[in-house]
Amino acid sequence: MVTIPAGTFVMGSPPQEPLRANHEAQHVVTLARAFWLQVSSATQGEWLVAFGVNPSRHGQGLQHPAESMTWWDALAYANARSLAEGLPVTYRLNGCTGTPWLGMNCGSVDILAPDANPYRAVGYRLPTEAEWEYAARAGTTTNLHVGELPDGDPRIATIAWYEGNAGGTTHPVRQLLPNPWGLFDVAGNVFNFVWDGLVTYAPTTTDPWDRDTTGPRVWRGGCYHHGLYYLRSAARFAVNPAVGGYATGVRLARTLPTP
Repeated sequence: MVTIPAGTFVMGSPPQEPLRANHEAQHVVTLARAFWLQVSSATQGEWLVAFGVNPSRHGQGLQHPAESMTWWDALAYANARSLAEGLPVTYRLNGCTGTPWLGMNCGSVDILAPDANPYRAVGYRLPTEAEWEYAARAGTTTNLHVGELPDGDPRIATIAWYEGNAGGTTHPVRQLLPNPWGLFDVAGNVFNFVWDGLVTYAPTTTDPWDRDTTGPRVWRGGCYHHGLYYLRSAARFAVNPAVGGYATGVRLARTLPTP
């Protein structure tokens, strides 16, 4: 995992950014706690260790990103990683049917942390949407962390497996250039689930997270068969939490302990 420092940034995209959506309104966000974030999406090998099953649909291989999971699967994976390392689990999944990656669906989830605040959890968890974008940008303000690039720019292929170079499938993680904070594949390869739903951004906020766990959940980062619209650092999309998208993966986070 990579250590991401606390800090303040401008989340969202400016009105003049090509391909932007109206729900990407720019606003100032402060993340008061440093956190760890997986250097790349969780791999099929890691998922196989956790659950003994690997029904990914693309790029079969232990170093390929795990995909086709639901949001509930991603939460169960975070808990499995916590248990494997002797950490408290972050989530209590309620009213679940099925098993992870085999049709799992749950009725609700509780965050097992003080004030039900994910930033105060000890174990593995999904990053919040703010944490994900902050880490993906790594101090940059352009549409991608390598610059303000137009669709089709050859520089995109140096950082992202996308429709222009992926050949219709995923690729092993950490093969292309990382962002300035050492994170790989924050654009392309597979989407990453985050904690939040597709809520309207508040104008200015500190440590934001979505308290409502109903409705579609956000995924970030684009994937192997999408173009720049989906790859941009500010791009946000949502899917039913019980739907396992063909290109949805996860990149886990942990809050750094308070000194």
